[in-house]
Amino acid sequence: MLFHCYFKSYKFTFKQVLFGLVFLSLNFKAQNKMNKLIDSLKVEFKSASNDTVRARIYYAYTELLYLSKPDTVIPLCKLAIELCDKNLNKANPAEKRSYLLTKASSLNNIGYIYQNKNSITLALEYYHAGMKIQEEINDRVGLGQSLNNIGFVYQTEHDMARALQYYQKSLKLREEINDKRGIAETLNNLGFLYRNFGDPDCISTVKDICRKAGFFKALEYYTKSLKIKESIRDSLGIAVSYNNIGTIHKFLLDYDKALDYYGKCLKIRQSRNDKQGEAIVINSIGSINYFKKNYDEAEKNSMRSLTLGKEIGYPDVIKRAAELLKDIYIAKGDYKKSMEMFNIYIVMRDSMNNQAAQKAAEKKELEYEYHLKTEADSLKLSQERKVMDVERSHEKTQRIGLIGGLLLVIIFSGFMFNRFRITQKQKRIIEVQKHLVEEKQKEIVDSINYAQLIQKALLTSEEVLQNNFTENFILFKPKAIVSGDFYWTSPLANGNFALAVADSTGHGVPGAIMSMLNIACLNEMVTKGSVSPDKILFETRSRIIQYLKNDGTSGGHDGMDCSLMCFDFKNKILYAAAANNPVWIIRKYPAAHAELIEVKPDKMPIGKHEKDQQPFTLHTIQLQSGDTIYALTDGFPDQFGGEKNKKFTAKNLQQLLLANTSLPLLKQKEILDIAFKNWKGSYEQIDDVTLLGVKI
Repeated sequence: MLFHCYFKSYKFTFKQVLFGLVFLSLNFKAQNKMNKLIDSLKVEFKSASNDTVRARIYYAYTELLYLSKPDTVIPLCKLAIELCDKNLNKANPAEKRSYLLTKASSLNNIGYIYQNKNSITLALEYYHAGMKIQEEINDRVGLGQSLNNIGFVYQTEHDMARALQYYQKSLKLREEINDKRGIAETLNNLGFLYRNFGDPDCISTVKDICRKAGFFKALEYYTKSLKIKESIRDSLGIAVSYNNIGTIHKFLLDYDKALDYYGKCLKIRQSRNDKQGEAIVINSIGSINYFKKNYDEAEKNSMRSLTLGKEIGYPDVIKRAAELLKDIYIAKGDYKKSMEMFNIYIVMRDSMNNQAAQKAAEKKELEYEYHLKTEADSLKLSQERKVMDVERSHEKTQRIGLIGGLLLVIIFSGFMFNRFRITQKQKRIIEVQKHLVEEKQKEIVDSINYAQLIQKALLTSEEVLQNNFTENFILFKPKAIVSGDFYWTSPLANGNFALAVADSTGHGVPGAIMSMLNIACLNEMVTKGSVSPDKILFETRSRIIQYLKNDGTSGGHDGMDCSLMCFDFKNKILYAAAANNPVWIIRKYPAAHAELIEVKPDKMPIGKHEKDQQPFTLHTIQLQSGDTIYALTDGFPDQFGGEKNKKFTAKNLQQLLLANTSLPLLKQKEILDIAFKNWKGSYEQIDDVTLLGVKI
């Protein structure tokens, strides 16, 4: 098999994590190790000190997910490319090379995904774009892989001339740099090319002769590839080469050599507990025994392959084994078992092919059954006619009646059999469709759950709040698995501490995507040195509008409502700016008297709006020890519920906070959570809910 995604090791703190990615992405049984790698990458991302590391982590995610979740690869690669492009102009030579290596690898992976989607033009476009960068920085290892990948694209398009051209360029380059693993890979692909298309240099006009010449050429390349894999002790690659060489000998009708190589391949597959590979090669051994007319041994081999295929749930293995068993049982004269295997083959093939191919298969199946039935009926009628020919003429009426009765029975039987077949077919289609729907639903839920993990990694940890405030709580209740609400913190250049609570446009997946953009824009403004909350919100709004206009539209009305607070702990001063969402401060006085001070928000969002050129108001509040500051989104006060299904309202929420202000903040959170659940009751939660409290 050809592995397209090129991954180059980098020398930085998480290089041990990245070295394992290529191997694990080829092994579906390494889920636990994958989860550990994902966790490691999350830790590295949170502690990443610069965009060089962040870009590599985005790319590392794609290497981990390209098999299990291919739809996530292109967005993650584009995030990596965006970070690279953003930093290239200001990077030093070593950093610039690192960024370009990451960018080229990301372009290569995007090309691989488009190739799998059969978007050949886009695949070639991204492959060539990555190759151009590799030529610029003299990345000869990556260039050899890219040439190999492009050759494979042309091979799948049946353009042997161009495929051969790129494979030969890749082989020459890999030989120059002594990339043994790469040389073996390209030699293997050249063998595959000649095996399928024959030898283009063959001077004969007879197609079969040129095809046989191609087999000998393929055998030459496969053998060279095997020797290199043996020298580097690549056991998996050796098994693949044994299988390929065995297949060539099978095509050349040298069955003994084919069995020898298949047997060597089988030992390696079994030693690695590779049931899928074991099932495939055992079925190939079964085909050789079938050709040698060792039908009992062939049946044993293919039945073992079928059992393994069912154990691992691999349709293609089941289909191949059933197809061979069908032929074996026909050769043995067991037509009943042959039909059973043929039915299994049809079900597996139908689950893999499109509707047109499914209809064609069913037609062949019915033609086969009709052929068997016609032979039986013809024999029976022939015998009856011999008897009837010796009867006297006075038996003519009786004979006609008998024939008519038999025909009616046959027609009725055919009708009933046809109805049975249609019913069975419909049942199989429904079961396959049900399975597909369940699988798709599981993929969607798994993707959203994974997105939740990424979003949680971007939210502020409770540890950060504990390190900056005497007490704190976060009541965070997304409407769906992922949320448009978020809470964010960051140290500022002047030593102050920024804390924001925001409500992005939408909720669920669209809201979560919008929240990631909003967090990125806030981080960008702080990185540029902005320290005043009104300036940070103003610049963030401009940046969001600019990003959302990149699609050629007017920018829409997407963005967020946000309350941003900057704390000067030394002087106990709070600087705040707010867009649609308020900030509440509860201050306790002697005699158990408490007052709620409201920082009123500007009535405009952080996004495209008729007032999007108007500055935000800066509020300056002198804090006192014991002050409790609350920031929230509109999810809690706007929630419908109660006896009359009305909104909870901000006023009721303020009264609830004032009534419990003497309690510790964690106890307040518990009371707020219970109040929300009781108010909502059996009604649907209408929006994401976030309420954050900190005490000075």
